[in-house]
Amino acid sequence: EVCILEYTGTYSSILSYLLEQNGVRQSIITPGQSKSFAGVIKNITKNDTRDAVHLLLFGERNTPNFYKFSSDNILKIRQIRVAIRQYNKVLRVVQNQLHAFEQLPYQDATVLEMYKQHIKQLKENIDKLSAQINTIADDNFKALDAKIQTVKGVGVKTSHAIITATNGFEGFDT
Repeated sequence: EVCILEYTGTYSSILSYLLEQNGVRQSIITPGQSKSFAGVIKNITKNDTRDAVHLLLFGERNTPNFYKFSSDNILKIRQIRVAIRQYNKVLRVVQNQLHAFEQLPYQDATVLEMYKQHIKQLKENIDKLSAQINTIADDNFKALDAKIQTVKGVGVKTSHAIITATNGFEGFDT
């Protein structure tokens, strides 16, 4: 049995994960592939039932590659990297708010302290999450991480990004 899915980001992730955990092979196609295929078979109707039929036909007429779900450690690193990016965005916003607040002719001491505490907490969270990525990478990808970092200009953050983007280089033909 094979399940053909259209990638929908986080919405398809849980289904894909559960299929993987239950040993169901799956192929994941992009929305663009799905739309192009619908055009080829000259379908103009768009609804969930028709989309399901298209995915079935796509699987029957093509031989899409089977999807290999990422390891739990890769998934953890990805989630943490997303959280760090989000924290950094919030940090920039709060730093800008503090800067604007400091330009006022009068600054309430409580508000000023809250801005500073918020910035401190965000930085602590970012540091804690970064350390967690380093621990996961050291425990699970130490040799690969070291090899990637031998490339000039590639540091820890870039190495971790490469490891997560390539699923630890799994699935590559050698």
